[in-house]
Amino acid sequence: MKLLLVRHGESVDDLTDSYGGWADFPLTPKGHAQLRETSKKISALAIKFDEVWSSPLLRASESARIIANSQLLPVKETVYLKEKNGYGLLSGMNKSNAEELYPELFALVKDGYVPGAETEEGFLERVEKLLNNITESNKTLICVTHGGVLSRLLKNYFNKEIEKAGDGCFILIDLDDKTIEETDGVKFKQ
Repeated sequence: MKLLLVRHGESVDDLTDSYGGWADFPLTPKGHAQLRETSKKISALAIKFDEVWSSPLLRASESARIIANSQLLPVKETVYLKEKNGYGLLSGMNKSNAEELYPELFALVKDGYVPGAETEEGFLERVEKLLNNITESNKTLICVTHGGVLSRLLKNYFNKEIEKAGDGCFILIDLDDKTIEETDGVKFKQ
């Protein structure tokens, strides 16, 4: 069984230097173009996929629709593919404004837990449930998600650490033998 993990394209928070997490930013025009290019690369894989699963956050769901339309596949949204909500109360805020207005919360982004954020334990539990749902589906899937979910899945279940996951990148995995078959736009730590 094959699984294609795809990271969404560039989104508005990238341009406004805002905290993402569960904030719901759409793709930029560049993000749309990135996913059209990713769709071409997915077609070149010549794999018969059954469905596209997507995070319900706009930047991922817009990316998923671009892929699904090019592959003529249905889209199923699942909260298990959402990005880690690591920024809590700061989600959606411009980082400079957050530092100025809420310096005590801003300091917590790197040093601790921001109120309203998802705990690491909760995030791990959610990613584990995602993987269970994927394997139980018995389908060849494209899952459109976020950098945090990609990193956690690869680290915890495939013993690979991602150094960089570019906008619109993908990772093709054979779930039967737990091997990474192909990547595009992903750099792993050595």
